Amino acid sequence: MTDTLRVARAALAEEARRPVSGADFAEHVMTAVRRAVPFDGYCLLGLDPCSGMRSFLFSRNGLDGMAERLAHNETVELDVHRYSDLARAAVPVGLLIAGTSAGAASPRMNEILRPAGFSSELRLALPSQGRLWGALVMFRCDRRTPFTDEEAARALALTDPLRAVVRRYPVRSTTGASDDNGCRSISSKPAP
Repeated sequence: MTDTLRVARAALAEEARRPVSGADFAEHVMTAVRRAVPFDGYCLLGLDPCSGMRSFLFSRNGLDGMAERLAHNETVELDVHRYSDLARAAVPVGLLIAGTSAGAASPRMNEILRPAGFSSELRLALPSQGRLWGALVMFRCDRRTPFTDEEAARALALTDPLRAVVRRYPVRSTTGASDDNGCRSISSKPAP
């Protein structure tokens, strides 16, 4: 394991110990990931492992405004590297690259990624004990070199600490006060 990968894993492990709130959380996590695998855009999501419902989603330079189309692709269309398929695979990482046979046949590549200016996608599912806890999807623009098998292997090496981060975030310590309607305003407080 390279020093760069060790540093990225250590940063992710630290974030799992004390996840911060919102955009700061995503920035900390993705700064660590970027040390191992550079990207142009990302989508980091957490899933309830029982219902499969999304518990959080952070994205930057990703596929904003495409939630309905992406859900259709993930649940109805037969496409490569769906989260559920990756979660059951021996290796829960997949590359989708324009100009390859998989890319040419992929509705996600041709109807979602390419129109958004992306020509390469790296997906990493975060399963544990037969349940899917979340996923990380990274994108590269047309002007950059596509993701490589070596980068997929580096992303795979981040699976354990990323899964810990994704599992810990929804149950982090929070503080908050009720408003006049009894709703809580929640702000994150570092976990002990």
